[in-house]
Amino acid sequence: MCMILPLSQAFAISGGPVYPGGTNVVGTYAGVLKPGCIACKDGKQTIVKCKELGDFLTEHPNYTDCSDPFGCSANSLGVFSIGVPTTGTSTGTFVMFAQGRVFNGTVSGTADPGTSRLRGVLSATFNFTLSEKGKDKDGNDIILTSEVTAMANGNLNTKIATTSSSTTSDVTATRLSGTATLDISHGFVDPGTLEPIVTCEMNLVANGFKQSSSAPTTLPGGG
Repeated sequence: MCMILPLSQAFAISGGPVYPGGTNVVGTYAGVLKPGCIACKDGKQTIVKCKELGDFLTEHPNYTDCSDPFGCSANSLGVFSIGVPTTGTSTGTFVMFAQGRVFNGTVSGTADPGTSRLRGVLSATFNFTLSEKGKDKDGNDIILTSEVTAMANGNLNTKIATTSSSTTSDVTATRLSGTATLDISHGFVDPGTLEPIVTCEMNLVANGFKQSSSAPTTLPGGG
């Protein structure tokens, strides 16, 4: 009996989540995108407190200021909700207010339990009618109208981390933090390269939290 108990204990499999560090990425997340101060180097984005950005750039001369809190991204705000299932693609909704317009769309991505990172693709549109003065064949003044679809497309790159909480079951202790890059265009393309003509490129700060640890049955966005 003395031999059996130690051997049984040695071969026992401990319970609990299989995710590194106990981070279960399955669930539903919500977050916001807003202008902030970001320093960039070789495509890598680092969030810096705006009041400390000058000192950071002085101490790190290889970095450049790639934030635009007072340019075309001023007064912009985005919100998103994304469901991470046990298998398959993570999907959700994405809404962005920028340049006086509200873009509605989706976010699709994946959550990697090995690295605790949630990455996604953002895509939203805003439809409007463009009116311009013109002339008819007789030279009379007329109003010419055309339908335009403005697009806000980009990517989301966040880290999933669990902060200290007085209640261990509190899912809101799991936070999202990272960056997003968003390009706004109005449906026009370069005639030579056929690439979209971007009128505003935004580097945004992303923050969010986990709303539920349950796998979504009906994914945000109706998926």
